[in-house]
Amino acid sequence: MKGMKVEVLNSDAVLPSRVYWIASVIQTAGYRVLLRYEGFENDASHDFWCNLGTVDVHPIGWCAINSKILVPPRTIHAKFTDWKGYLMKRLVGSRTLPVDFHIKDCPNHGFKVGMKLEAVDLMEPRLICVATVKRVVHRLLSIHFDGWDNEYDQWVDCESPDIYPVG
Repeated sequence: MKGMKVEVLNSDAVLPSRVYWIASVIQTAGYRVLLRYEGFENDASHDFWCNLGTVDVHPIGWCAINSKILVPPRTIHAKFTDWKGYLMKRLVGSRTLPVDFHIKDCPNHGFKVGMKLEAVDLMEPRLICVATVKRVVHRLLSIHFDGWDNEYDQWVDCESPDIYPVG
């Protein structure tokens, strides 16, 4: 997922309507991603964390399909005179989210608080450990790795390939 490009709400624009800009995924932590707006290159000073489930994160092309405007962040607006050309170069060969990324029904998954399962530690993928479901929010499960501190809890989708029945 690192390096993937997305269209995201531009929070550094002073306009009367919602505008968007392209960002790159710098790091992931469960359903959260650290994003950097295109144009900042190696400058991490404006990086921001965002939940992938928010309605403000979209695959490349979403703005064009939905008549939304792409506007570079105010902080770097004057950096380039040809933003269209810049983006074309940056987007060639890049990966993005699937078109149907947000279109997910909530299946009757049967997960309940207190249920045991085995789960891949997303921060250390070679580890598969016994975990307990702490919270269920629609499709998302908050899981606690048994015997570990709460700081290692993770959110996973109910259909994630990283969770298994115990045994």
